[in-house]
Amino acid sequence: MTSIGEYAFYECRGLTSITIHSNVTPIGQYAFRSCSKLTIYVEASSKPSGWDTDWNNSNRPVVWGCTLSEDKSYVVSFTKAPSSVSNPTATNGILAPYREGYTFGGWAITEGGTTAAYAVEDVNKAPNGVILYAIWIKD
Repeated sequence: MTSIGEYAFYECRGLTSITIHSNVTPIGQYAFRSCSKLTIYVEASSKPSGWDTDWNNSNRPVVWGCTLSEDKSYVVSFTKAPSSVSNPTATNGILAPYREGYTFGGWAITEGGTTAAYAVEDVNKAPNGVILYAIWIKD
C-alpha cells in the first residue's frame, strides 16, 4: 500500500492498531475519523508533507519513528523521545500493535527480551532515549 484515501477507515470503531510504513503518501482527509480505539504505529519520525492536516482528526495516539519488520508488516521497536508518542492520553488510551499470529507481550528494553519493562499503556513512562522492543508471543 502506498496511499490511504479520504475517509478510508471512517467509523472503523473496531480497528485497534495500524502500521504505516514510510512509503505511504499521501494520507487523505479524515482517513481515520471516528476510529475511537485506534493506535497508529508509523515508521516516519513525523508527519510527512503528503499527509492531509486532518488525516488523524480524531486525535488518536500515534507512535512515531517505529522500526518495522523487513516486510513492513509489524513493529519491531522504537526509540522513546519527547515527540515519539502523540496523544498518549486519548480516550481509550494507547493500544497494542498488531502482528498476525502473535500476541503483543509488552515492551522490552533489550533486543530479543522476553520480559516486559513497560506495558503498552505505560510507554510514556519510559525514559527518553531508550529503545523499546516489541515482545511478540506466538499464538
